Amino acid sequence: MIEACDAPTEILVASSKSTTEVVQVVIAGAHHVTLPLPLMLEMGNHPLSDQAIEEFGRAGRAGTNSRPA
Repeated sequence: MIEACDAPTEILVASSKSTTEVVQVVIAGAHHVTLPLPLMLEMGNHPLSDQAIEEFGRAGRAGTNSRPA
């Protein structure tokens, strides 16, 4: 349908119920998703995210200790 219309079109997905659904619709080509806040917060919960935040914090603390006065 979108290709037949030959008009600039973007796909917006709403009412996703899980992080899995959000990932699936993005992989399928959705350009935008609307999410309730709890689901948006859940999207950021991942062990690698936690690790990256910890590493970033350590690097920041190390950088403040080594700055010239």
